Amino acid sequence: MTQSNQPTHAVFFIKAIASTQSEDDKKKSIWTRIGAGWELDSGRINTLLEFTPTGEGTIQLVPVELLTEKI
Repeated sequence: MTQSNQPTHAVFFIKAIASTQSEDDKKKSIWTRIGAGWELDSGRINTLLEFTPTGEGTIQLVPVELLTEKI
């Protein structure tokens, strides 16, 4: 893998929220982009966080090519 100035991953903080519709049992969440990541030649990923999340939630790394696809 060749080092690049472009990030290979986006870093998101995901916070689950309660559904407002009683008939809808789907769990909803708020995704907030908090930084970027770069894959190194060793396979590790370095991250740069622009924000520090607080509260309960998860952090997820998403490859940038998935951000441009319609899922």
